[in-house]
Amino acid sequence: MGPIQQNWLVVAFCTIALGGQCVAAELGRSSPLLRHALELADLNNWGDAEPEFGKAAAAFRQSGDRTGLAYAELGLIRASIQRRNLSATSAELQQRLNSDPLLKSDRELRLFCLAIKGDIDGEMAATAMRKDWEEVAQLAQQSADPRWKYRASAELGKAAFYEGDLETARRNIGAALVAATQANDIGAQIEYLYAIGIGLSLSRMSNEAIPYLDEAIALSTATPGAPYPFMVYLARAEALAGQGRAAEARATMNGILQNARQRKASLYEAIALQALAQVARAQGNSAAAIEALDQASQVCERAGYSRALIESQLALADIYRTEGDLKKAEGLLVSATNASQKNGELYTLPQRLQILAGLQIAQGRFAEADRTFDRAAAFVDASIGNDSAVLDKTAWIKSVSDLYVAHFSLVAERLNNPAKAYAIVEQVRGRVMTDLLLGGSTAPLKARENEKAISRLRLRMMEATSTEEVEKIRNQMFLLEQTRWVTPEVSILKARGLAHVPVAQVQQSLNSDAIILEYVLAEPSSWCLVIRKNGAGIVRLGGKSRIDTLVSSYLRDVKAKLPAQSGSRELYDALIAPVPGAEKASNIIIVRDGLLNLLPFDALREPGGRYLAESSVTSYLPSAGSFYLLAQQGKRSAPGTKVFAMGAIPYEQESKRFQSLIATNGFSATAIPNLQNSREEVAAATAGASDANKQVVLGSAATETALKRAAGIPYRVMHLTVHSAVDAARPDRAALLMLGDPAGGEDGLLLAPEIAQLRLKSNLVVLSACDTAVGPIQGQEGVSTLARSFLLAGAQTVISTLWSADDTSSLTVIRQFYAHLASGTPPASALAAAKRDFIAKFGSKAVPYYWAAFTFEGVPSTATNSK
Repeated sequence: MGPIQQNWLVVAFCTIALGGQCVAAELGRSSPLLRHALELADLNNWGDAEPEFGKAAAAFRQSGDRTGLAYAELGLIRASIQRRNLSATSAELQQRLNSDPLLKSDRELRLFCLAIKGDIDGEMAATAMRKDWEEVAQLAQQSADPRWKYRASAELGKAAFYEGDLETARRNIGAALVAATQANDIGAQIEYLYAIGIGLSLSRMSNEAIPYLDEAIALSTATPGAPYPFMVYLARAEALAGQGRAAEARATMNGILQNARQRKASLYEAIALQALAQVARAQGNSAAAIEALDQASQVCERAGYSRALIESQLALADIYRTEGDLKKAEGLLVSATNASQKNGELYTLPQRLQILAGLQIAQGRFAEADRTFDRAAAFVDASIGNDSAVLDKTAWIKSVSDLYVAHFSLVAERLNNPAKAYAIVEQVRGRVMTDLLLGGSTAPLKARENEKAISRLRLRMMEATSTEEVEKIRNQMFLLEQTRWVTPEVSILKARGLAHVPVAQVQQSLNSDAIILEYVLAEPSSWCLVIRKNGAGIVRLGGKSRIDTLVSSYLRDVKAKLPAQSGSRELYDALIAPVPGAEKASNIIIVRDGLLNLLPFDALREPGGRYLAESSVTSYLPSAGSFYLLAQQGKRSAPGTKVFAMGAIPYEQESKRFQSLIATNGFSATAIPNLQNSREEVAAATAGASDANKQVVLGSAATETALKRAAGIPYRVMHLTVHSAVDAARPDRAALLMLGDPAGGEDGLLLAPEIAQLRLKSNLVVLSACDTAVGPIQGQEGVSTLARSFLLAGAQTVISTLWSADDTSSLTVIRQFYAHLASGTPPASALAAAKRDFIAKFGSKAVPYYWAAFTFEGVPSTATNSK
């Protein structure tokens, strides 16, 4: 399958949404027409349900029954979903949910409407779908029908699947299948068996998928009123193809096609033809694939199924592109993208426009491709700008990062326009940070209450003694954790479209001896956008795969405590040497991409053998534009005078409590030893401060509550010598470990979302903990780390670590850092000086493992123009 054709299985997983959601039993008894429609819908038989909903609506209009009419109208909307503009319909339903008094007062009716909106949003974006089903999950707690609970949980599992969280998807849908079976909910059983089967098939586990699909087919066949399970059969055919049983797969698809034609089921006829085309193409038979897709297109045009027609056009375009008929491929793509826009499918439009731009590039029409990319970016920016939630912005950026890399590469290679290249990458690089600095932020009261409630539940879980109690608390925690999507932990005060900082302003803010290197990793070439006070340029680098290989190999050697001389020289030659004049810059500000987020640039070796740390001050930023914004923020902020330091937490003494805390919250089980030099680090951090200007929190006083109380005080330095915890399955859930405060409802697990809610006023935060500069890479948004959470919370600069280094060497670096800081050296320069001291003292024994883990994120004051 080519990049244009969207896998019909994915479409099916979205579009075979739940049935009538088992609603309105009392209403159904009083209205046979509506009851019959709901029964059909409950079995996913929307085709037969549509006329029944129409009859019921007419009857309710005549009788003046507003509630019955609302159910019937909503049912008609869902039954006709394939002929509707999805975005407009979703907006219409949201408007009704917000303003219709009946939908506000009638819980069951609101549940029905939310479920239908969730089905529609599920065809567009997992984030929107999740929000709908989160509200369903909350309302389900008071619903008269217990089935809403497991149906909501299953839909949240689907949302997790779209987002790549297979563990949550498997758990939720599997549990829902068990609950549906116990409740004898046939429609839900068929749906969940299908969902599990298709999920396994998409995960290339065809052998495991087929039994689930066979069971769904058997249930559907044995249930009066259930529709012919077209999509289940199609999923089974795909699973057969995945086993290499192409002949059986094709025979099954032909049987589905014949059945669809006999039943005059035009949509399924088209989907079956698309699936046959996919099999034919996989076997190298492009002519048969084109014939099947042409037939599918004709069916869709006759029946008015515009979205299915678009899928056929995209698949045809990909075949013609592969065969070199670029003109015909472009014509089909133009038609598909225009139809997508008309249908309101803005969530797919950027990707399709990117493919169109690729065709234009292949034909040498570079300026036209640039305009097509701009059009795609406009749709993306509208979505990012309209989202105030940090989580939503990040999800959007991660999903479209390839678009911006491709656009940047075009401008760099073919148009050689540094200002335009800068504008492109600034649309998404560090976008959350930029929007926060431009618009401000807020932590909603409800979000803060949710985090407090989660902490209390974690405390209860550590005291739970029975499996039933643990499971009950887990379920409560799961629902509260999901509400982060409904009530995000941090929201931008002023949602806005892009308002990036012009490159000229960034240049004016730089000192003459400072340089910004913004990397964009791509194939076949990567790029470095170079910004100096007197100009900007673009430098071509090696391909992403080559750079990734060098970084991975180098980091393995570093963490093995090897000198890694050859690796550091190769990386210097790959990343720094190609930049003219980089060796003369005394301040190098790095904007990283991909695996470069894990690389300590100052540990790279220059041609003469010196480390970069010995000749320059290296710092890191989320984006080039954030340099100007953070520099301006620093000028407006009065420097603090006080120091806050936390450490000497009795981890070993409280070992059982900490082990229970991390185990019950899904974190990787690991030993948590005392931090041997914690008191000495605290002493170093506070050595130059008077008693009145320092707050030292040690031992039993080092609680989560103490840190949160200190957040609003304008400290010059906040030094935290604490352990961190990482969830291997969900690395975005990193946390700091400190003592809990049961009386205050704090469990001692300070998660990244909680950190982002703090309103910090500190000039500098030092995180002397393991891996606080490491986290999941969120596409062009950057890396999600504990350090970044402190920046989002308001800290001007953060020092954090890329790996867990030796306690003794870390203390040596920390002591020297604070000694330089006490003498008036700015933080970034003080850290660089401390590293140079370490290298000078230990010579050849000073391998990067011992000193290079510490990184500085923020604007070094020595790099800015003071004017």
